Amino acid sequence: MRALVTGATGFVGRAVVDSLGRRGVEVVTLGRHADCDVRVDLLDVAPLDAAMRRAAADALIHVAWYAEHGKFWTAPVNTQWVAASERLVEAFCRAGGRRVVGVGTCAEYEWAREAFCVEATTPLRPATLYGASKHQANQALTAICTTHGVPFAWARLFIPIGKGEPPGRLIPSVIAALRDEREPFAIGGAASRDFLHVGDVGEALVALALSDGVGAFNVGAGQPTRIADMVDYLSAVLGKDAEPLRRLYAMRAGEPVSLYGDTTRLRALGWSPRVSMQAALDLILS
Repeated sequence: MRALVTGATGFVGRAVVDSLGRRGVEVVTLGRHADCDVRVDLLDVAPLDAAMRRAAADALIHVAWYAEHGKFWTAPVNTQWVAASERLVEAFCRAGGRRVVGVGTCAEYEWAREAFCVEATTPLRPATLYGASKHQANQALTAICTTHGVPFAWARLFIPIGKGEPPGRLIPSVIAALRDEREPFAIGGAASRDFLHVGDVGEALVALALSDGVGAFNVGAGQPTRIADMVDYLSAVLGKDAEPLRRLYAMRAGEPVSLYGDTTRLRALGWSPRVSMQAALDLILS
């Protein structure tokens, strides 16, 4: 098998490439970076048929998307990524591709106060441009793959964590605050979130690529971790006082208290998380 991976130099993409390598799958990377096997800027509207012929891949794992921390939720470029994804998957299918895995987000779901997200029953009512664009991409790619008779799986990621994630994200920011490398900041200590080590995310996407599963799959730990507990664990391991952060605990308006996903569909394919939340935090600190 030969797998084409977009976004291979990013946080999640690197984990996908590592997982494919461990399984002995031949990897072809596509992107605008110099070290990609196929050099293409996916936001360029030029046809991708020649690039897909060069890639000559059986499966496509499409990870690439705009992900600049703090900006991706509302960035207009999200809509360009919908169109880019359509061009990519259309060309891949025309070139004889046999399976596609797209990467979505838990932000496609309606976020109720207590949000336990189930693929078949939780309403898809995204509240951000990012979530809406991912949802639109899922619908478009499903239609394209159906037209070509190519099986398509859509992975809705919850919260990947691990070494190498952008420094402005929650856990790196908490660590920096505990180490006095930045000022303490407001944080929803009472909130619970579905954190999953990025290595397990990579394994999940590869498991989907190697399976015959179709449709949407939640990718998460399947159980929430209370943010205050995460802060307490990090402060204990680092030997730092968490009280400056605790004093600023406050829920932001519109945020769910609990947000996590039902992973029954994904686990039925033989996947399960290998890295516990505690072990994931230890790896980040190592």
